[in-house]
Amino acid sequence: MHAKRWFPIAFVGTIIIIVATLFYYFNLKQGYHIDELYTYGLSNSYYQPMPFDHNQWLDGSYYLNYLSPTIETRFAYDSVYYNQVQDVHPPLYYFIVHTVSSIFPGVFTKWIGLSINGVLHILIFVLLYFLLKTITKKPWISLAGSAFWALSVGALSSAVFIRMYQLVTLWQLALLYLLVNFLNKSVNIKWALLGVALLVYLGGLTHYYFYVYAFLLVATVCLIFLFQKRFKDLFAYGMSAVAGVLAAFATFPAVFTHLFDSNRGTEVLENAENLELTRQNLFVVFIKHDLFLDIRLRYVLLFAIILSAFLLIFIHKNKYHSLLTSLVLVAFPAVTYVFLVQQLSHYQTPRYIYSVYPILVASLVVILYYGLRGLIRNQKIVTSCVMLLLATGSIYSLMTTLPEYLFLYKPPLVSLVEDSQDQAIMVLGDEYWKVAREVDDLAYFDQIYPSIITNSLTNLPDTVDKEQLYVLMMPNENNDVPKVIANIANKYQMTVVEETLVEQDEILYKLIHE
Repeated sequence: MHAKRWFPIAFVGTIIIIVATLFYYFNLKQGYHIDELYTYGLSNSYYQPMPFDHNQWLDGSYYLNYLSPTIETRFAYDSVYYNQVQDVHPPLYYFIVHTVSSIFPGVFTKWIGLSINGVLHILIFVLLYFLLKTITKKPWISLAGSAFWALSVGALSSAVFIRMYQLVTLWQLALLYLLVNFLNKSVNIKWALLGVALLVYLGGLTHYYFYVYAFLLVATVCLIFLFQKRFKDLFAYGMSAVAGVLAAFATFPAVFTHLFDSNRGTEVLENAENLELTRQNLFVVFIKHDLFLDIRLRYVLLFAIILSAFLLIFIHKNKYHSLLTSLVLVAFPAVTYVFLVQQLSHYQTPRYIYSVYPILVASLVVILYYGLRGLIRNQKIVTSCVMLLLATGSIYSLMTTLPEYLFLYKPPLVSLVEDSQDQAIMVLGDEYWKVAREVDDLAYFDQIYPSIITNSLTNLPDTVDKEQLYVLMMPNENNDVPKVIANIANKYQMTVVEETLVEQDEILYKLIHE
């Protein structure tokens, strides 16, 4: 009774710790991945998916209006939809970003995207708690397990990364939670079937990889229903999932163009046709780093195998077969998803498996708790051991590892330019998309001239009406950068007075009139 009295305080206290941790890392974040800038641009630019105007002088408002809606273009969801048709993702997350951005027109700030992710992070934490509590019936174990995910490097990286991965995590976890309850007949079937259709619909409108997980979950639960001879439930669940997919396709039919005609869709289809079963297991390395504190994988697997053996002993002794069924539904689709996405993805990056991190943690907690229950009879000792292990892991992770996507060492371009709002800058790259990497800083310049690097300078204007000129070079091995910058200085009768390495592949030059 004493423990029950303290639990609400512990639950609220845990949320406060998570929020404080999120705010700390959100505040640290200094720069953006190009895809994060695309998040803002595709959400807020008015019928302009990419900021690719070039070979002309532009003012900073061109780039600010790409990142943030104006008074006139607020709540323009038709534009968001159009931009996503032209891109390669479904539109739901972008609708949300546009909605929040529309409350602050003309403002670009990291806090818009981070606040959305922060809210989603807390919702995932709460949902993971209820999933674990449904399976274990132990609130303290469930709280410790959900906090372990929320404070892990992988979860914090997903929260810091201003993309749709937090939202798709929520839908996948919600679908799993609903099906665990559906499987155990603890939810009204009509509401469950409606929930399945709705969650499949929302997930499909968030990220296409959601369909991979949903299919695996559908297949697993249908096999379980088949084994249990619940044929009506099998049919009803399958049809509900199909209805959600068809509704998502009807809402956003560009899915077919994205799958068969876009570069991302083509890459996935080619990888599906040429599965490399021996492909380097980088995704396993990501999981080890993001969730298991870089402990040697062989030790993690050995520990899991031993605990799984004791878990099976516990299930057999207590005839707790529903636990085994729930664990299969939680673990099998998530593990298979990691394997399949590793084969399908063109880029080997953990972002594509962030969505199953809380599900993998749920599997770990269930195996850990019931494995120890099969080994140790005293339930209080088991609970204390599990909570101590999870809490120690969270503290160690926070003290030793930083989340990804903070960009702590990337100096803002405007920090290298005095009075940038009065300055002119040329942005010269070998491909136009590279200009998008700097749109957040270019919005603060008076004049911007984006173009392709050429030795002849035929793409550049005849004159520059500023006393000084900044040139941001984005070279590759095919460009003779010293020659190009010398030709620019000669063309405008200017002298290079400063050269600054912005990033490994970006150099900023300052020129003044002789």
